[in-house]
Amino acid sequence: MDLVKPAKPKKTTHYIVVACLMAAIVVYLLWQQWAPHSSVMRAEILVAEVKQGPFTLSVDSFGELRSAEQFLLNAQSAAIVKTIHHKAGAIVHKGEVIAELVSPDLVLQVQQATQALRQSWTIKEQLLLTQQRELLNEQTQLMQKQGALKTLVLRHRAEQGLAQQGIISALNFAQTETSLSTLQHEITMLEQQAKQLQALHGSALTLANEEINIREQELNNLLEKQQQLEIKASTSGIIERMPLALGQRVNVGDELALIGSNQSLVAVLSVPQSQVRWVETGQDVMVNMQANKVKGEVIRVDPVVTNNSVEVEVSLPNTLPKQARSQLSISASIAIKHLANATYVQRPANAKDNQTKTLFALNNDDTAKPIEITFGASTGKYIVIDSGVEAGRRLIISDLAYLASLDETILLK
Repeated sequence: MDLVKPAKPKKTTHYIVVACLMAAIVVYLLWQQWAPHSSVMRAEILVAEVKQGPFTLSVDSFGELRSAEQFLLNAQSAAIVKTIHHKAGAIVHKGEVIAELVSPDLVLQVQQATQALRQSWTIKEQLLLTQQRELLNEQTQLMQKQGALKTLVLRHRAEQGLAQQGIISALNFAQTETSLSTLQHEITMLEQQAKQLQALHGSALTLANEEINIREQELNNLLEKQQQLEIKASTSGIIERMPLALGQRVNVGDELALIGSNQSLVAVLSVPQSQVRWVETGQDVMVNMQANKVKGEVIRVDPVVTNNSVEVEVSLPNTLPKQARSQLSISASIAIKHLANATYVQRPANAKDNQTKTLFALNNDDTAKPIEITFGASTGKYIVIDSGVEAGRRLIISDLAYLASLDETILLK
């Protein structure tokens, strides 16, 4: 029986396999040396293009419209809220009733004041009757004395001739002359007394009239307070505040409502304390009212800081969009500086003013190279680039600080 001897494998095939393995290892090592060590997904990053041109530095803020003219309504007497016709946010017209109050104490005061006024009138009428009686008595006495004087004058004339003829004694004539002189003096005194009495009557009547005037004023004041229990709008506008509730007791001076006029509005902005140092009066402001934009001007910067923000007041033109009303929420941009030619980009994550930061700039081969960029001032969502990159380059503005520290090119997938 013949045996088949197997053929020996050729050494050439073995060499080819070994060479391929060695080539693969070399390619892998070269790829590990030159290829990026890290990668990011395109869908997970934000990319912004560096731009160059005119640029306005501005401060963005939020706020609301307020009335340039506000009218505060206060309680004129202690009362209880009976009815509320309009609440905060309602538009009212001048003279329209907003709420109604009731005050039992005020009703009692009106009754007492009315009674006091009637009593004052009664006292005056009694005074007039007394004065008339006193004047009649004075006039009666004066008339009696004047009648007696006429009789005595006639007697004096008659006795004067008789005394000269010696028909009557000189003593009798002297007595008549004395009586005449005394009577004339009494009449003079009565006339002076009558004048003084009239003056006293006039003074007493003046005091009585003043008392009546005081009582009338007190009553009118109470009646006015009673009318003011109907809380009416002092001007046409919107109710900005209404702190009342049914059954609530209010005291004198308590706030009832704050009404803002719709004729003149201002924008009141809340600017962060860290940015308000750039805001000055006279700066231009672009106010966004829903779908409309209105130009304004900074007219006041509040010196007081409240909750890490400062109130900035902006004047607005007289002609405003229809939806403009008090308490309307708005946003605004305050122009603080204009640069004629600036390099800027959308603000990267965690980028701050006057800071040097490493960002990744995109290449044309789906890679991104880390570069060091120096930033300047920022405004809103944009920040100025002082150096490090030219206009037209695209930067990754997402937070890649963990990759920037490696200082290596990354791959975009």
